[in-house]
Amino acid sequence: MNISEVIAESLVNGGGTYSVASQPMRFEKTIHEFGFYVSRPNGVENLPFAALSTDVLMDVVLARHYDSGLYLGLWKDENNNWSIDETEWFLFKDAAIAAGIRNNQRAIWDIENGEAITL
Repeated sequence: MNISEVIAESLVNGGGTYSVASQPMRFEKTIHEFGFYVSRPNGVENLPFAALSTDVLMDVVLARHYDSGLYLGLWKDENNNWSIDETEWFLFKDAAIAAGIRNNQRAIWDIENGEAITL
């Protein structure tokens, strides 16, 4: 999947989580069926809906290192603003909550139930 397809899919779904591979740059939708996604600190927050573009997303991707265990996370909040983060997967809720608090996040994502858990 290319970066334009990531944006198109995220617009339809209100967000998404993707693995990132380079050379050539490509993205794959993650396939976790359970566990929790937690964003790492220093992501892009409150990006206006109209500002989400392939150039902006590529700049974010190129500025970070998506090594093993890290994913590209996009999500839209209730005000139609976007967040773009490096995201980690956790199996256990307690560990995910602790990481979310440590990373100063507003919420973590419960994959199995398809809902945010506010911190």
